[in-house]
Amino acid sequence: MTTVDERAVWTVWAWGANNCGQLGCGHREDVLVPTPLEMSGTLVSDPSLSHPDSDHADFTESRPALAVKHIVGGGAFSVLLTEAGHVLTCGKNDRGQLGQKTATEDETNGKTDRHLPDRLVFAPSLLTSRSSLKITQVVTGWDFVLALADGTTLERSFACGMRYTNYKAETEAIKEALNMINNKISKTSKVVILSDIDTGTVLSWGSNSFGQLGRNLPDGVKMDPTPQPVSSSSSMSDTCKFVSVAAGLRHALAVSDEGHVYSWGSGRRGQLGVVDLEGKSLLSTNVPVLVTLTDCDKAAKAVAGMNFSGILTETGTVFLWGCNKFGQCGVSPESEVKLIVPTSLKLPDEVLKSVTQKSESNITSLAAGWTHMVSRTESGTLYSWGRADMGQLGRNTDIVPHHIPGHIVNLMNITSHCCSSEHNLALSGKGQVYSWGWNEHGICGTGDETNVFLPQLIPNLENKIAVTVGCGAGHCFCWTVSH
Repeated sequence: MTTVDERAVWTVWAWGANNCGQLGCGHREDVLVPTPLEMSGTLVSDPSLSHPDSDHADFTESRPALAVKHIVGGGAFSVLLTEAGHVLTCGKNDRGQLGQKTATEDETNGKTDRHLPDRLVFAPSLLTSRSSLKITQVVTGWDFVLALADGTTLERSFACGMRYTNYKAETEAIKEALNMINNKISKTSKVVILSDIDTGTVLSWGSNSFGQLGRNLPDGVKMDPTPQPVSSSSSMSDTCKFVSVAAGLRHALAVSDEGHVYSWGSGRRGQLGVVDLEGKSLLSTNVPVLVTLTDCDKAAKAVAGMNFSGILTETGTVFLWGCNKFGQCGVSPESEVKLIVPTSLKLPDEVLKSVTQKSESNITSLAAGWTHMVSRTESGTLYSWGRADMGQLGRNTDIVPHHIPGHIVNLMNITSHCCSSEHNLALSGKGQVYSWGWNEHGICGTGDETNVFLPQLIPNLENKIAVTVGCGAGHCFCWTVSH
């Protein structure tokens, strides 16, 4: 894997659909090839450092101190997580998915739903601008976000074009104000001060039209731009901490440190993985419910597609459930179009016969697109299955049917990979970036909009050393370094 020293000069590249400014480049025009953002600079050892002695700090001046950990995106918006645990967002904000602003009563005119302005450049979310809480993972649904909190606080606040906030000095005042607010609303929708968040807590914000935030909101309210913890469940232990989160189109998943899996949101395609005593799927829930897993090792990571879900266990076994219209659950859609309970994925005999070492079959990473899946083995080999009509699988489905995990033969030594709605990015151990699949809006970075059916190097990045790649529903990011 590529390593980065403290003197490395880095660049964030963006490309693809940009109708709402989701690329963070300051305009709304699609970008057909990877283009550097203004965030370029020199990596520093402490990404949270930036003008600590100044009353005012310009966010642009702090950008050289941003060390990118992950960049993800939903439907026309993006979320950037720094190594220090800061969260920045840009793009579409009609459901409060950027988490940047809490509208006042005057601004809402008494309405429960309001349109918040789009952002054309990355700016700190409320998690960063109004708290010192460290975040370790962020995931995005179509119009909502989940974040996993570390529970520790950052030593210094973040420069974001506003005054620095002395969080410790203001904590009591904030708590008093929140107590006044909470006394006026129902207990099911209390506002929690972010500095009180424990390690392993899942926060959510954005649209809640289908219960995807996993918490109760006041009657009639279908969105919340303020990050708040998801509700607890009666099946959770008092010491439950979450280690992995995933977001689909309108549903979400979380894995606890005990290996239990919880789901919430829409379940009309069986994606919640919960059935009643009569064998009927749970259609929706706005609070987390326990997913029943049988003959399953301890869950380690969750993934979510448009209307299906999956987990990867600590031993490398994959379980999938939900919509199987395109074989994305690893079963022929001719026999099952929906799996309402988690079902283990079986590698086909032709794949197992070709495997000479355990490291070539032991799955260590899993990613979900809207209707397809890509897994990575310990040796850096990729397998794909699901929908294939736009090149999503990156392989010839005449050899291995689309619903069966098939080897993407022209990729080797892959260290990380991700899926957008219908296309993919893969990063090799040498820092090379490959793309394939749906290419409308130039999502594959090839300079045109012709779908890509086999993985190919992205031309603009061939001579760069990439460290991180990330996808939104129809746009992409890459972080490169040079010495």
